[in-house]
Amino acid sequence: MIEKLPECRSVRVEFQEGWSQTAQKTLLAFANTIGGDLYFGITDDGITKGLSKKAVNVISRTVQEFCRSEVEPVLIDMVSTKVISAGNCTYVLRVSVEPGEDRPYALKGKRYTGGAYVRDGSMSDTATEEEIRDMIRDSSPQPWESRLRRQTDLRFGETADIFKKYNVSFSSAHFLRLGLVDDADRFTQLGELLSDQNRTKLVVGTFSQDSASLSVREFSGSLLRQIDQAFAMFAAINPELIHKTGELANKRHFAWPPKALREALVNCAVHCDYSQSEPTKVSIFPNRFEFLSYGSIPGRLSVDDIVLEGVSKCCNERLADVLRRLGWMENYGSGFPMIWREYANSGAEPKLEATRRVFRIVLPKIQDEPRGTTTERCRALFETRDTLSMTEIMNLLNVSRTSANTAVNALLKVGQIEKIGIGRMTKYRSLLR
Repeated sequence: MIEKLPECRSVRVEFQEGWSQTAQKTLLAFANTIGGDLYFGITDDGITKGLSKKAVNVISRTVQEFCRSEVEPVLIDMVSTKVISAGNCTYVLRVSVEPGEDRPYALKGKRYTGGAYVRDGSMSDTATEEEIRDMIRDSSPQPWESRLRRQTDLRFGETADIFKKYNVSFSSAHFLRLGLVDDADRFTQLGELLSDQNRTKLVVGTFSQDSASLSVREFSGSLLRQIDQAFAMFAAINPELIHKTGELANKRHFAWPPKALREALVNCAVHCDYSQSEPTKVSIFPNRFEFLSYGSIPGRLSVDDIVLEGVSKCCNERLADVLRRLGWMENYGSGFPMIWREYANSGAEPKLEATRRVFRIVLPKIQDEPRGTTTERCRALFETRDTLSMTEIMNLLNVSRTSANTAVNALLKVGQIEKIGIGRMTKYRSLLR
């Protein structure tokens, strides 16, 4: 049976008819970016011409010699080959390259002078000085989250509470396995992130349709506690809605897919560059959620590479492992595609805007809530807020003043909120908390 070959070039796939300078650049670019497969015996436009057995052997030896002797650092241990039958006594040679850990990989003697390459879509381009600096930083034998903290009195009460809430074991015996301490029992940067003394913050703001700020909430403490509190806030703003479609039939839906909201937030967490002082920010509008994280996207990956192919590089691998243990995160590389799947056939589409320093995720509202649910949603708001003004209620629920008044009066009548202040200073205090 003939193995199926890819139909087109991409960030992970390249075609060459034979050995060439382009093939050399491609091997280096794969090692410097996210790895990939180089197929010999296929034209640029995907037509399989095939190679003779002798040509396959010659190219295979040439590839190995190039990776062993003409590249620095040596690339040979990251390269493997496979001969694939193309029919009619012809063959295709697949050369697979793993992403490197000692980047940049470059032509010998030109590591910092134009001999390093990166993938840019389906092309292999010369790496810029900034890209080379980033590769050197990212290839450090000790990632940021594993670097040591001088603080010796970190406490993990909040993280322990989160693990208990989600029925996952947690104690000091797990610190080393989770990456909170090193082999000498010294706390790491990840340890501080998950500690009660964590200094990073998560900022969630609510805005009106015309972008006027309504409220800002700053979550602090253990990063896990911040994320869990944000989950609760999202659930209050985005409760399950039930719309009667007949006497016996109900339609259940959400204005925003809950899995998409969750995945967007945890992706912000694991891709964030915590060495910077900027907090992760979530902006909630009546018609969309916007997530902004200060982190890097590797190489020159495009949005399509990330969304369609699930290509990504996690800045904080140990943190991602913790989030997966809690059941908060999809498997590696599947998070962004899952967000898009959640919006399939909804008439709305998420957006991902990525640069080398910042990425923004925009999740639009799928549809307006059915009538008759405003009071329930208003009550859910007061379960997470101490006080709200009428304008804040209108904008958070995206309803008219009449609908907001009806909901507020219903909650006042049953004693779940109380009115404070008069005139323009009027607010409503929750009695549910």
